Amino acid sequence: ETAARASNSTWTGAFTGRPNLIAELAPHIKAKYSNSPATTLGAVKTALRRWWRFLDLIDEFGRVGSVGDLADIHGTLQKREGISGDYTNTFLQVVNPARLALGLRPLVWPKNERRQSSSDVPPHEQVKQIYHELKHCVFGTIRNWERADSMSKGGVDWTDRYDERPQNLAWVEGDIHASYRGLATKLKHPCPSQLACKKALGAVSTGLTRNIFLAVYGRYPSRPDVQNFFMLFLLRTGWNGAAAINIDASELDKCVIPHPTSAEHHIVIGIKERGYTEQIAIGLDKWTTSPGSLLRALHKRTEPLRIALQKRLEEIETDQIGNNNEAMIAELRRRIRSPWLYVSARNHNEIDALDVTTYGTGADRKAILQTLIDGINEGAPSKPPIQDMTLSAFRDAYISYVYETSGFSWLVTQLAAGHSNIESLRTYLRKKRWKARGENVVARWQTALWEEIQKRRVIDPAILFAMVQRGEISEDQRRRWQEHKDRTRVGTGCKDFKHPPKEIAPHHVDGAGCRVQRCTLCPYAVVFGDSLDHLARRLAELNHIKTIIPLATWVRSSFEDELVATEMTLHQLFELASIAERVLHWEMEIAEGRHKPLLMEGEYGT
Repeated sequence: ETAARASNSTWTGAFTGRPNLIAELAPHIKAKYSNSPATTLGAVKTALRRWWRFLDLIDEFGRVGSVGDLADIHGTLQKREGISGDYTNTFLQVVNPARLALGLRPLVWPKNERRQSSSDVPPHEQVKQIYHELKHCVFGTIRNWERADSMSKGGVDWTDRYDERPQNLAWVEGDIHASYRGLATKLKHPCPSQLACKKALGAVSTGLTRNIFLAVYGRYPSRPDVQNFFMLFLLRTGWNGAAAINIDASELDKCVIPHPTSAEHHIVIGIKERGYTEQIAIGLDKWTTSPGSLLRALHKRTEPLRIALQKRLEEIETDQIGNNNEAMIAELRRRIRSPWLYVSARNHNEIDALDVTTYGTGADRKAILQTLIDGINEGAPSKPPIQDMTLSAFRDAYISYVYETSGFSWLVTQLAAGHSNIESLRTYLRKKRWKARGENVVARWQTALWEEIQKRRVIDPAILFAMVQRGEISEDQRRRWQEHKDRTRVGTGCKDFKHPPKEIAPHHVDGAGCRVQRCTLCPYAVVFGDSLDHLARRLAELNHIKTIIPLATWVRSSFEDELVATEMTLHQLFELASIAERVLHWEMEIAEGRHKPLLMEGEYGT
């Protein structure tokens, strides 16, 4: 029975202590996870407990009291036992540094792969319905604020002359907004509670205090308001909830910065909870629903709340001597940093902020996304109902959208998802829809291959690629490519030179040719066998640009992405010696002034 329990990863019973093993691992656990959030520490604790129970189970093979007792046999046993690969990774990440510190070799064990589900990404049509509903909710909140601002300017503030107000005079909405804001100024608090307002007016009940939340939420967001902004932000960026929650908006100009190469765009910077790496999203300034615009709108509205929290923090820190207020101080600092501030309808208008435990649920503990979906389904009974969906599905939907609109480019999708390697992306693309598409692509490739062999006896990989992507190529297009026409400045062909993807050329003018020509980032590019010299020239240009612009500008631009894409394209299709020879040639041309790289993209005529 004990063995059966120990083999069950869901069992939470006792396990044997191993003090020497813990002592060996402790400094390495601290070094790796000392700055990690609570959720990560909880996952590490769960993994280590699973391993301690497993070690109890296999003590018959030899007790493990030190990292030196671990051997390859334990790797074989843990795989046979079915321990999660994530748990094994966590264990080895602290075991191997401890072994190296003792002069022992690191362990390399096989791992159980995470079982892949056969689920599919949410249908685009359903995600689009959710997007429009969220957009309308956010627009409604912004319009409510603007309306309340306007009405408060035309209303009467009765704060200091309430005694003069006729008792039979009805409280109109403008007076409610104006008087509440007057009370906020008088009481030196951005959102005074109903009780505080009653005391200030010396009245038990007034039209103002009975309509207190009309006044409060005409000035500040409620929790549902902020959650709508939050969900729309996730949908527009593809970030996970933890990364969005961890945005530091205490200094917004460091969180939302101008795009280095486009005056009309901005970049939002966040930190991934896992791995503590930078996450970025790009938005258009003129769009209200772009990521930076959402953050700016909330930050502007909640700035008085943040100032009040900062003042409260300073008061507590001043009175810190002899008091144990560390937890309160930490929570205040978290709220001050958060862009997701709101006024709580509970606890006397407390200033609160979404966190990892509340961003996905409403005050009734029901998932906010499910509430939204239920409302959409009830309002459109004639349409097929939207199926149950989680907030994490937003990330799948975003990655799926980028994958499809980029012409199924793995590189573009990897960059949009913020993954450091292609393996991380594969998990998101193991879906029914993309499996079916992959099978169709293989079928088209086979058909195109045999067609080229039968008709021409010669296989041109670029032509074959274009046939698979487009279905067919006209004889005129084939001839023009062979005559080096319809080629770009980096030597590639283009499947649709006058209609480049918006993510590559956001300012493209209809009817004009593509002026951007960042072809190695574009899914429309077709690379030929004679594209080597032009691609090598672009690689040399990018290497030169990297040396003459500020590092911060380089890192935040798409030049880095283009450099990686160009290197990958060259190394996949051409010989290393040929690449090196042509890149060196163009580096010399640039160094001696015979060739000048273009720093700016082409302009469209007006």
